[in-house]
Amino acid sequence: MIRLYSETVDELREEMIEKKNQIAKEAVISTLIGLEQGLDEVKLDVYMCTNKEQNFMTLSMHVKMEDFVETFEKNKEALIELEEYELLSEIQKHLG
Repeated sequence: MIRLYSETVDELREEMIEKKNQIAKEAVISTLIGLEQGLDEVKLDVYMCTNKEQNFMTLSMHVKMEDFVETFEKNKEALIELEEYELLSEIQKHLG
C-alpha cells in the first residue's frame, strides 16, 4: 500500500516522482504474489490524502498477469536502486 499526501495536482506529480521506486517495488511484489497464487490480475492500492484531516481517497492500479514480463522489466532499475536483490532474484526465477 502506498500513501500520498498531496493536496494539489502539482504536489501529486512531484510526490509520484519522489515515490516512483516505492511504487515500482509494490508493483513487483503484487505481481509476484499474483503469479504465485495463479491470479489473472492483481490490484495495487494507492491512498491519496485529500486534506489535512487525513481523509484518504483510494486509487487502484491493475497489473494483468499476462503482462508480468513487461512489469518486471519496467521496474527492474528501481529495484536495483533500492538494492532489493531478493526481489530481483524472484523476478529472475519467473523470467527463466
